[in-house]
Amino acid sequence: MLDVPLWLPGQRDARQSVAAALGGQADGLASLLRWEMAGRVREAVWTATLAQGRLRQAEEAFVSARALAETIDKRFAAGELARVDLLLARQETLEREAEQHAAQVEVETALTQYRLLTGQTGLPEDPLERVADLETVPADHPLLRDADGTLGVARAERTRTQRDRRGNPTLSLGGTRTRDGRGADAADAVQLEISIPFGLASQSAPALAAAERLYTERTTDLHRARLEAEQALAVARVGQRGVAEALAVAERRHTLAHEALDLVRRAFDLGESDLTALLQAEARAREASVALELRRLEQGQARARLNQALGVVPE
Repeated sequence: MLDVPLWLPGQRDARQSVAAALGGQADGLASLLRWEMAGRVREAVWTATLAQGRLRQAEEAFVSARALAETIDKRFAAGELARVDLLLARQETLEREAEQHAAQVEVETALTQYRLLTGQTGLPEDPLERVADLETVPADHPLLRDADGTLGVARAERTRTQRDRRGNPTLSLGGTRTRDGRGADAADAVQLEISIPFGLASQSAPALAAAERLYTERTTDLHRARLEAEQALAVARVGQRGVAEALAVAERRHTLAHEALDLVRRAFDLGESDLTALLQAEARAREASVALELRRLEQGQARARLNQALGVVPE
């Protein structure tokens, strides 16, 4: 006998739907992985870029401190300043040199992490991104695509389970050969049988319940993914506005600190102020310069994070 299972109406289509849903889920997962890797690369790029900004400020501060130390050394040799001023200037130079070395180590660490992540030896020439023209989370956001693909598989599996709850009839085809006695001619016949299963509804109930529960869980996961994406977008927009406001404050602080530094420097050159006041003014001006440099760079980082929240994957 040769047994051939027969398809009931809708069973073949249900299995094809499962296969198509699995393909869609694979595409969604690939998109999600690319998006997650894009986020890691973005953070690595801007971590290194910010470190380079701090290094530039540290180098400028070291050059300025060394120039001041040379000036004070000359004035000490001329008898205009005391030895304590010379020692303070040299100590300030050493502190700025130590900050420069620390900033250099930070840059090398960030570049090493970027190289290990991407395989590239250098940062992009222009990491600044153009913000996508989107107001809300797009429907093709990688988080939503992945969750929707998983939900599609659960939906297709539920349909397949419902179609299979009745079982499959079996068509059996075979042949028989009989003889009435020794030497008699053989009688050949074709045998055809159809087996129809009964009573499978109760047996398929657990599978139906499990499929229904999985579908409900995947629906919840999709709603959760949409909420997560919307929250991330809201946080990114708030962060972008906060960085813009911080930049405006940093610009005013930078202007005031350097105006004060110019006044204190002229007073020190005229002998109307001591070195301690000058070093304090330089420290405030240096902090303002560092803050301004970082706030400017953070504009680009905020754009990158906003694009990440919008699900944009750079080419």
